[in-house]
Amino acid sequence: SVLNIQGGTFNDFMQAIVVSSVSKVNITGGTFNTDVNAYCADGYALKLNQVTGKYEVGETVATVGGVEYTTIAEAVEAAQDGDTVTLTADVELSEGLVIKKEITLDLAGNTISGAVNDGYGLIYVGTAGNLTITGNGTVENTDGYAIGSYGNVTIENGTFTGEYALYNFYYSDTVYGKATIKGGTFNTNVATDGLAVANCGELTIEDGNFGAVVDTTAVLEVNGGTFVEILTKAPDYDMTSETNINGGSIDKLTLAVEDGA
Repeated sequence: SVLNIQGGTFNDFMQAIVVSSVSKVNITGGTFNTDVNAYCADGYALKLNQVTGKYEVGETVATVGGVEYTTIAEAVEAAQDGDTVTLTADVELSEGLVIKKEITLDLAGNTISGAVNDGYGLIYVGTAGNLTITGNGTVENTDGYAIGSYGNVTIENGTFTGEYALYNFYYSDTVYGKATIKGGTFNTNVATDGLAVANCGELTIEDGNFGAVVDTTAVLEVNGGTFVEILTKAPDYDMTSETNINGGSIDKLTLAVEDGA
């Protein structure tokens, strides 16, 4: 016989059912006092509720090394340096995803979305973070930056949309974002003062499609890509401003000069 559990609360799972009396147990929902991962159906996994101490079963949204997770935050937390976090479903976030280690995020054609206006981004890469994004998926923040970084970011492909699609932050002359864009599409979703990229650190663009302004006050190297506008200007902080354009298709190049300069 087959036992399918889609919900309910089990305070003593092994007492509540006699597993040996059924040929198969498929769990796709519910709350349990013990680890029932062995009985989770394909595409479902456990999440430990840190408040209640109970296990909750939900749909898998990400994997790391073949281990399934029901939230992307849990997957990132479990990942070790050098690991790949692979999305298996679209994810909507209510708070920013923080990266403080060296990992690859494989979007696998899926979407990370949310409305996170915390000043850091839907995906935030900290000073110790080193994030590679691949998998040709989508990252969209409807109320802030798609990606914000004080660390290292490499974007291989995908579609990125936000107030700024990418914001390379600056904190000091030794702490600032460093990014390499190898491809992808970058756009703003605000009518006023939106940017494809705001660069206050070091940015190398090898390729990509930039549907809004790329604004740089720091170090920018362009080797390829399609741009509606590149705006370069002097920083109001302790950072060298240097733009090197070696290739690409650029509709408009603007050099902002301070009054009296």
